[in-house]
Amino acid sequence: MPQHQNSGFTLIELTMVIILLGILSITVLPRFIHLSNEAEQAVFDSYYGALKSSVKMYHLSWMSKGNPSGNFGNFSSVPSLTGYPAGGAVLNTAFESDCTTIWGDLLQGADISLGFISATNGWSASISKEDWMRSASQIASLGESEDLYCHFVYTSSYFSGGFSGSVSERIPTIQYNIKTGVLAKVSWPYNP
Repeated sequence: MPQHQNSGFTLIELTMVIILLGILSITVLPRFIHLSNEAEQAVFDSYYGALKSSVKMYHLSWMSKGNPSGNFGNFSSVPSLTGYPAGGAVLNTAFESDCTTIWGDLLQGADISLGFISATNGWSASISKEDWMRSASQIASLGESEDLYCHFVYTSSYFSGGFSGSVSERIPTIQYNIKTGVLAKVSWPYNP
């Protein structure tokens, strides 16, 4: 009678493979999770760079046209007294419609909708899953003493899981001053 030799893995070999896979997952998985955060930050940074360049181009165009007080060229936005996109005709207060107009002027040709986000905790329950949202609220925790700011909040980074929205991972936000044209990278200070 021929002897049949078992060919397979022993319990010890299987246990060792499981332990090695566990060690690998503990060391590699956090790197992949962190990549999502880095990818979302890179997308945000590219929009920030595009907006910053567009603000400069708007200002240079304003100067080359002789400092007009009304909208000019292909822009819908009325310039501030210093020549930066201010949205509508009221130059000392940012309104939601101003933020939408400025966004459209600065990202000409980009088909990116811009919904409204409330400047309160619990904002995620009341918004659609759009990539970007806007708010013209004056936010003291961002150092705003006047109502001159548009906030462009990159909510896609929250919905994709790149940023949790908690204190340690706030949602990346672009703060724009309609009077001076200054852009700043800030974090949305409210919990989702």
